[in-house]
Amino acid sequence: IMIELIPRRGNSAKFFPHHGFLGISPVFVAGLIRVDLSPDDCRATASKLSVRLRCYEEAVLHHHVGSQHRKHTDSDRIIGHRGKRITVVWETTEVVWRASETDNRVNNTSNMVKLGRFEANWKLVVPQSVTDIGSMTYKSWKTWWQVEAVIQGPGPNPTVVKSYHLNLRNFRRPPLLGNLTILDGATRELPVLYSISTPSHVACGDTVNISIAVGLLPSIQGAQIKVKKATVSLQRKMSIRTRSESPKPSRLRSTSMWDLKTGITSCMDSESISIKSSSKSRRRPWTATRPTLYPNPNANESTSISIIQTTETEAFVHSPDDLLEKPARWTASVTMTIPKPRSNYHYSIGDSCITKLASVRYFFTFQLLVKTSLVSKKVINLASSEVEFTGVPLSERLAALAKIEGLTNKNAHLG
Repeated sequence: IMIELIPRRGNSAKFFPHHGFLGISPVFVAGLIRVDLSPDDCRATASKLSVRLRCYEEAVLHHHVGSQHRKHTDSDRIIGHRGKRITVVWETTEVVWRASETDNRVNNTSNMVKLGRFEANWKLVVPQSVTDIGSMTYKSWKTWWQVEAVIQGPGPNPTVVKSYHLNLRNFRRPPLLGNLTILDGATRELPVLYSISTPSHVACGDTVNISIAVGLLPSIQGAQIKVKKATVSLQRKMSIRTRSESPKPSRLRSTSMWDLKTGITSCMDSESISIKSSSKSRRRPWTATRPTLYPNPNANESTSISIIQTTETEAFVHSPDDLLEKPARWTASVTMTIPKPRSNYHYSIGDSCITKLASVRYFFTFQLLVKTSLVSKKVINLASSEVEFTGVPLSERLAALAKIEGLTNKNAHLG
């Protein structure tokens, strides 16, 4: 037989059409399914015909367990010998045809009949409450949404006979107010204190400002420091898990670095001591007020790191000691523009997310080139600050919200 999935509106040349915005409104996918006979008039024996919408994720497992050593289902399977594992993140199904009891009596079968010419309308809905990931594509991990025509034949598993990808991105509701994450700490290489403020949420196309303050410990008498340059990078860290386990968030404690007068010197035996304070906001945003830290990659994870954007500054301003015995500081403001994807159909920048197979996290990393009276020029690495990242630009998300609000007001007026 030949099966077609025809969209209700538009065409499916590149992607199957949909209406709505994932994460902030329901998403509707609708069309017509048409079954026709093949040229030789053969008919398939089936018990039901369905149309389903699924979100998949696929990971390349470098150290995977072969299929002969573990049980897996249709939604959790390893394909071939290439170490690729596919799981179903979310799905919804509509049965458009089912063998009736009359068909079974005529054909003397329990639940299988021959499927001939047939067509029916169908409609699938992703509720607004669904906040699963959108489409993302990397070398070792990807996610995508797909609408499928599925026929249940004599075998134990249904067969996908027709499928189309959807261009679904997670719009995520933007934060109500800008939040800041304060990163305070000290370094081991030099008796240097630093305080950095970064946004806790960024999106493609954003222009963000990052404030950096650097100084020496007050206990270092007569020492001087000069900051020559600061390098700020936005880094993506992707970890592929070979085991299905849910990471437990770590706790962060709040304080102000410039009030640390005692005890900080005793902590200098670590590479970089950092403390993150809570975000500065009068209202709670759509996400947590500060980034969540997950456990570091272990032996059961394969981690890759990519640099999304890098910027530098040499425009540091010196602030001398004051009467409150605070250390002299060098301060600067760094401006970074987050790149946009080449088009709405490129998913390589991605979103912050954590799934069954992988976690994708984003960090601001900081590097200083300093010169002190103790040593000549030296490059020091500061602690990183995790940031919630959204691949859809803020302008597009605001436009989507305005469109939803306009449709809501129009429907209310008509009602």
